[in-house]
Formats: sequence, structure tokens, C-alpha cells
Amino acid sequence: MEARYLTLKQAAATLPGENGQQKHWKTLERWSRDGIGGVKLRITWVGKLRCVTQEALDEFLSELSRRKGVVPESPAPRSRTRKLSKEPKWRKQARQRHGV
Repeated sequence: MEARYLTLKQAAATLPGENGQQKHWKTLERWSRDGIGGVKLRITWVGKLRCVTQEALDEFLSELSRRKGVVPESPAPRSRTRKLSKEPKWRKQARQRHGV
């Protein structure tokens, strides 16, 4: 069986979206670049076009469905470069200067 290639825009039009709208093709681009929970959409370059086969799209969605029950690892907590105080330093120094 020969693979049928769809542009990302064509593939996005086949997927249900939210609020009655179709998925945007940039969503599929993000799925291919960043993935979701470690699963990436396989794309193929056909000349200058990024394309996907229906088989690759089905595999991607099936794998996401399979992993749905798995809780992804949460990202590491972000650390602050500086500790925020309740009162700005300049205000504290002004209070000290004026004896307040």
C-alpha cells in the first residue's frame, strides 16, 4: 500500500478541534518538534513541504491514548535567582534613615 502524504494543514483539517474549530496546522508542527509526553509526530519533508502520513498520525494519536493513564513526570521546580522580600530594600533603608 502506498503512503498518502498530507500537508500539516490538510492533516489538521482532519482532526477535531475545540469549540467546533479545527486544529491549527501549527499545533501539528509543535507536536512534531516538541511532542507530547515524550511522543512526537513523525513528519516527512516532501520538497519544501512538511507532510505527515495518515499512518503516522494514527500511530501518534494511538500512543497518546495508550499513555493517557500514565502521569507524566512533572518538570523540575524553577528556582529564583534572588529571594524576594516583602518590602523593597530601598523602602527599608529609607525607614531606617528616618527612624521610622
